[in-house]
Amino acid sequence: MRRRENLKLQQFHCPSCGQNITQLTPFKASIECPYCHQVSLNPLVVDKSILVPERVIPFTVSRDDFGEMIIEELVDEPNLPLDLFDQITFGTVIKAFLPMFEYTGSFDGVWNCEEAYTVEHKRRRNNTTVVERETRYRPVSGQACGNYSVLALAYQGKDIPREFQRFVHVFNTPEANSYPFNPELMGLDSGEQILTLEMNLDPRNVWVQQAEDYVKARAVRACENQAPRQRRNFRCSTSIDPDEEGVYTMVPFWLVNFFYDGETWNFLADGTGSWRHLSAPKSTLIFILRWLGVLIGLGCAVAPFVVTPPNSEYRIPAIGAALVGTILWYVGYNAYNRHRRIKGACRAFPQSKFAHKHR
Repeated sequence: MRRRENLKLQQFHCPSCGQNITQLTPFKASIECPYCHQVSLNPLVVDKSILVPERVIPFTVSRDDFGEMIIEELVDEPNLPLDLFDQITFGTVIKAFLPMFEYTGSFDGVWNCEEAYTVEHKRRRNNTTVVERETRYRPVSGQACGNYSVLALAYQGKDIPREFQRFVHVFNTPEANSYPFNPELMGLDSGEQILTLEMNLDPRNVWVQQAEDYVKARAVRACENQAPRQRRNFRCSTSIDPDEEGVYTMVPFWLVNFFYDGETWNFLADGTGSWRHLSAPKSTLIFILRWLGVLIGLGCAVAPFVVTPPNSEYRIPAIGAALVGTILWYVGYNAYNRHRRIKGACRAFPQSKFAHKHR
């Protein structure tokens, strides 16, 4: 059994919305609530004693880098409303360490299926040689193995933002990212407000309820990727060999809400920049125009089969021209919209690295 120590945690109760907010920074006279954004005094301070994390993944993405990531993700969203950058407003950027369990180990998978292959037969028919193709199946099997390192959320309760709860419950992580716990790795001496929540789940329960199925699915995917693509009756069995029951790790995250057309959206990323999620509005008009042009182009490609004789010398050129036009429309329309999103981002964030890069 690993020896665990205790750490003092300051817990704040927002007098406006009643949410519990905990942070590992020195006490401050005022605090901005990440839920309702109310800035107020904090007379209700309760010292609590929690377990010291065994490992910590430090932030390598700065606040400015996180802002650049938001711009790039929005520009890369193909169905984004083109006026978003002219109307967008942002809430408070939340810098947080979430308690998670890090599970490492290895997995093995054994699979078998029937692989499809083609056999050609030459036959004489009406004084000509005809090649007939027959699909047959043969049994194949194999074994896939690998290592895993996953993080699973070690907290359950209403105090966590819904976006965190939904998207970070379990995901892959490079094991080398974490280090033995050191307050300096969490920036506790910087005076910056860093929010966190205390671990309140058992690592064995989290493994059974969240991480185990995730690792099993990864093992099954490894077997499927190794098996032939043309197959039938695929079957596999997997086994997992965990190294430890779960290492209590503090994992860094950035989160920000943004507002457009009366609705709230969000962007979040882990503090190393290797995982991110964007929730953003989508323009139905852009989607319809893109695929309407594609459908019209494909219709023009089919039309020569209907309106021209089978031996017409114009059929092949007409079909080729229609397909080329379809591709040009799809690529050109996407490029045009991306160009407009870039211009909008440069107007909205003129001091960003992104804007300097695209001037």
